[in-house]
Amino acid sequence: MDAERPATSLISRPLRAFRDTWDTLLRRGPGRIQFWFIALLIGITAGFAALFFRRGIELLQATLYGVDDVNKLHSFASTLPWYMILLIPVCGGLVVGFILTRYTPEDRVHAVADVIEGAALHNGRVDTKAGLASAAASLITLGTGGSTGREGPVVH
Repeated sequence: MDAERPATSLISRPLRAFRDTWDTLLRRGPGRIQFWFIALLIGITAGFAALFFRRGIELLQATLYGVDDVNKLHSFASTLPWYMILLIPVCGGLVVGFILTRYTPEDRVHAVADVIEGAALHNGRVDTKAGLASAAASLITLGTGGSTGREGPVVH
């Protein structure tokens, strides 16, 4: 039983210290340390979201075009039947059109300028629904062979 206590205290002390620190930050209000901590969490979350977005594009390309390594998609495309080269981007465009007309207010992808506008004019708020729809539309566009930038949806 005594052998378990040191292991338990090794875990409980850091947890208690973290909890005490967190409680102090919440009580003191929005101080400099709290803003740094929140910025760190937001940065880590945004970085992982960007990685998942890029991975989603690769996964969609691999699934639709049936290639194992999407970095070699350009050389693999010559082996596809002509109708697949035509149909995959057309179907992707139709899905994107549906998403944009159904889920975004201006029927367009929201990009970097919309994030800047939200920060400057709308108390730092951007439309979550439009942002997610724009990210999905951009992911489908890029995954099906369309031409658009990867930066806008990642920034949103």
